[in-house]
Amino acid sequence: MSKQTISSYYTRLVHLPLLAFGSVMGLTGLAIAIHSVARSWWTVDIISMVVAVIASLLFLLLLTLYSAKMFRYPDEIKAELQHPVRRNFIASIPISFLLQSIAYLTILPQLSWLLWVIGALLQLTTTIYIVGSWIWGSVSLSHITPTWYLPAVGNAVVPIAGVYHAPLDVSWWFFAIGAFLWIPVTTLLITRLLTGEKLPRFLGPTFFIMLAPPMVMSTALTQLDDALAVLSKIFFFIGAFVLVLLIANIRKIWGPTSLTAWSYVFPLATATVAATTVYGWMLGLPLLILTVSASGLAIRHTINTVLVETKNRDVIGLKYNDNKGLRNNLHNSSPS
Repeated sequence: MSKQTISSYYTRLVHLPLLAFGSVMGLTGLAIAIHSVARSWWTVDIISMVVAVIASLLFLLLLTLYSAKMFRYPDEIKAELQHPVRRNFIASIPISFLLQSIAYLTILPQLSWLLWVIGALLQLTTTIYIVGSWIWGSVSLSHITPTWYLPAVGNAVVPIAGVYHAPLDVSWWFFAIGAFLWIPVTTLLITRLLTGEKLPRFLGPTFFIMLAPPMVMSTALTQLDDALAVLSKIFFFIGAFVLVLLIANIRKIWGPTSLTAWSYVFPLATATVAATTVYGWMLGLPLLILTVSASGLAIRHTINTVLVETKNRDVIGLKYNDNKGLRNNLHNSSPS
């Protein structure tokens, strides 16, 4: 392999975004959604395991590549973690661990436990870091995007497998953290949209992340206590309203070719699981079809992004400038 080829690989590696882990969240969420709907039909349920394995392989690949980036370009990692918008995507890594734990819960419980422990510890660490940066960092209203929901979502995911792997109060603690973060983030996001500038187009799909907190919390409550079925329905209905709102305004949300297309998939998967948990597979099936369609769209966007990223890196959404949207200068990560 020539030095020029190796240099080209390293050049691509430096631009690997945290956003890429959204694909793992999407595919693993899809696997869980398929299982929730088709658990009675073992022939269909096999598909969920195939998707889960593909997601696991992709997760290992991205972890390897991002670790290589961490050792070779530590300054880039530092810049990414200090950026007021991009740093929120760090939460996608522990969420991916937690979702993988759910996917393997019934067939490989020991692996599920290990994935859950790693995910829960990382989730707590990233939540403390991200929320601390919100409170004591340099943040303005224009930095608030739907990606701020990710810490809330991650904490709410913990109890779904956590009730099988740790004392119940541990799961309740994480659930409480998620609920504590969800409401103020919603208030701040709406305030930003009403009083500040609109989101850049490539972040449009991230509006679907609004769907994830109430749907995940609805599912988590059924795991925490069967007596909370009524409260679980309340969260589900909140999520149902958000879903209708998003679909009704899909033309305003639709973004250009970008890895942010994966923002459609995981939230729709959470809606599928919540609907199946609360009302059964007949309500979950239409949402599963929607999730599969969104996955196909995200895969197509990913392929197109990889094909054109050397010509126009803006489509990856690595640079977000608070006042003017996207910028070509990927190496300058500080907000203007």
